[in-house]
Amino acid sequence: MIEAAITQALIHYNDESSGGMYTRGLATEILYCLSPNRSITHALDTFGIKASTKELIVGIIYSTDVYQPNDAVLQSYLSQIVNTIQGTINTGSLTQLVKNTDKVCQEYGITNLERSLINKSDDPHRSLLESILSRMASRDLFRS
Repeated sequence: MIEAAITQALIHYNDESSGGMYTRGLATEILYCLSPNRSITHALDTFGIKASTKELIVGIIYSTDVYQPNDAVLQSYLSQIVNTIQGTINTGSLTQLVKNTDKVCQEYGITNLERSLINKSDDPHRSLLESILSRMASRDLFRS
């Protein structure tokens, strides 16, 4: 889900023929692409950082034309970010980050019937992710 939002935001950022960005910056464009509707205010309220935020995802987007993963400048930048974070850093997989499935289903308009089918599937997490991704993709298809 996060990977899809980042990909959509990068497309908006790099390709004016796709309609360009809706927001003023790449970080907010990623949040906008995560949002189940077309409201940047809703996206920031839902996915932005608040005083009560206990968990967050820090992503680094860089050009592989400029930096390689082991580049000293990039590693120095990553070290600065790690040293800024107050708390426990978890470098685990993004695929299991959905913790409040009820809220996620409500945000993305997943009906009770669809949810019961998802729960009966061989891989409920993957089925939920596919439902969300299809909504994200179709929303981007019908941008105005």
